Amino acid sequence: MSTSLYSGASGIALGVGLDGDIQGLWGGATGLMSGFAGSSPYSGSSLYLDFLTPSLDTRITFTRGSNATLVDSTGKIVYAPVNLLLQSQTFDNAAWTKSGSSIVTGAAANPVDGALNAQKLMENTSTGQHRVFNTIGIAYNASTTFCFSVYVKAAERSFVYIRLNNGGGDFVTCFVNLITGAITTVTGAGSVAATNVGNGWWRIAAIGTSATSTAVSGYVATATSGSVVSYTGDGTSGIFIWGAQLEPLTYQTTPSTYVATTSAAYYGPRFDYDPVTLAPKGLLIEEQRTNLLLYSEQFDNAAWTNSGATVTANSIAAPSGEISADTIARTTSTADAIYNTIAFTGDGVKTVSIWIKKGTSPSPLIALLDATASTYRLWADVTWSGTTPSLAFTNGSLISSTNYGNGWWRLELATTAVTAANANRLYIYAGRTGSVNGDTVYCWGAQAENATFATSYIPTVASQVTRSADVATMTGTNFSSWYNQPQGTFVASYTATADTTFRSFFEASDAARNNFVRIRAQNPTPTTALVLGEVVSGGVTQATMQPATVAIGNLTSAVTYAVNNFATALNGGTVVSDTSGSLPVGVDRLVLTGGSFFNGQTWLRSIVYYNTRLADFQLQALTA
Repeated sequence: MSTSLYSGASGIALGVGLDGDIQGLWGGATGLMSGFAGSSPYSGSSLYLDFLTPSLDTRITFTRGSNATLVDSTGKIVYAPVNLLLQSQTFDNAAWTKSGSSIVTGAAANPVDGALNAQKLMENTSTGQHRVFNTIGIAYNASTTFCFSVYVKAAERSFVYIRLNNGGGDFVTCFVNLITGAITTVTGAGSVAATNVGNGWWRIAAIGTSATSTAVSGYVATATSGSVVSYTGDGTSGIFIWGAQLEPLTYQTTPSTYVATTSAAYYGPRFDYDPVTLAPKGLLIEEQRTNLLLYSEQFDNAAWTNSGATVTANSIAAPSGEISADTIARTTSTADAIYNTIAFTGDGVKTVSIWIKKGTSPSPLIALLDATASTYRLWADVTWSGTTPSLAFTNGSLISSTNYGNGWWRLELATTAVTAANANRLYIYAGRTGSVNGDTVYCWGAQAENATFATSYIPTVASQVTRSADVATMTGTNFSSWYNQPQGTFVASYTATADTTFRSFFEASDAARNNFVRIRAQNPTPTTALVLGEVVSGGVTQATMQPATVAIGNLTSAVTYAVNNFATALNGGTVVSDTSGSLPVGVDRLVLTGGSFFNGQTWLRSIVYYNTRLADFQLQALTA
């Protein structure tokens, strides 16, 4: 037996006599480190994807068709990285409207990598503003805070006029001196900052809160001083511009890292954090979901019928860091609630979730009433141990109660079977048993989903909002540079929520999914996980290996393959083997998400690949 799990300076185990039954265990190890970038705790691996570092490996292609939320490194709920502006560097594109101006391409080196692709905003000889602007065709909450940022450099003109606007008027406007960075003539209630990024370039950011939910625009115009934007142009003068970005913010006061766009908005991956410990949780992967509740944060809106309660809007800081959480107060002993009707789709168990914080009430109540059948599908009495909620159920059940810090808890609640066609109403009572008039509870972020478990928060206003699925793949030479067809081993670390969904955590597969190696869950419970290693060739299952069930939470699994030689291990437990089966062929991609087999919610911490069939004791050690 080899004395070391990872011996050898090249990371290739000596393996003399390691396992006589595995012929050529370490054969084909030439180029074992091919495709590996950076240091790795997994010596000898040919692929190491570390998702606890908040930067996606450049070999992975990531898409999501809409914005989404996450918990950032400060523990607050924020929007994922996003740039809503199309053609963010090509101002000559039709996505940008030109008025009194034209665009000169290749006019200067950009401020980030020095490529000669910065453009010049050049005035014409008309009288008026000489500007370019871009409008997003997306409606956000009327109270959403936006940041419009753009890199600008003086050319013949040394002043720029910046404007952040929507159909309700300007959020904020300003003039910036491109020589000194001085900001003058600011209008609106927002803020403006100019950051010197070198070589004469400034990144200018205007932040303001929208007055309406209509589309948002970002404007850039030449100016002759710190107060004059409308003038007769000379036909040649202008300023250099590059890298425009528009993004929604919660508590942030600065723009995020710039990301370029072309014909579509950029919606970035989500690296999630624990809201209390602030420890990284990994890459958040979720299926598509819709929040069926309207005005998810605005409990004073008419969408929430008030049945005798007093609602004070935007009274305290929410889990997002914004002053957007509401106070709900009891006014009478029998009528102290608000409710919102939910348009569920399909009958069955559904999930509602809401953030609550202790006020003066000892006994808030959350309920889902089927008003048509006069039946409560959910009835959860809340009591407090200090600032920690405890729930007692007459109907329904608790999926999870998650601490978000500063007294906030997200309650995820499962209903009993819902009849979707009926009038289902989510009720929030400020106080019941032991409560008196005037007692309060704080609430934020209500959500209802057609599913048996809740996902990340989806803010809504006047209509339902759908968050698209996260899709991440690795193809081409990015995949083939490390994958070994005859034999190999995957080790994956992840955290999965408890639900009844059949889903994969990753697959190495062909395009048609007739050939693959994967790790997947099957019908986990609220407390336990059933995780399988599975190999399919030509659409026929070759091996399905299920280790012993383990407690739900942070899991690490391994699956290894060679002809007639498959095995799986989970959390250092007993290895489960299968000694008969063919290998998948034509495998050409690593798929982390996307499609019906990736339903659910998962935090990926790492994926490691060895281009050899590791020994069983190694599988145990790597997953322990």
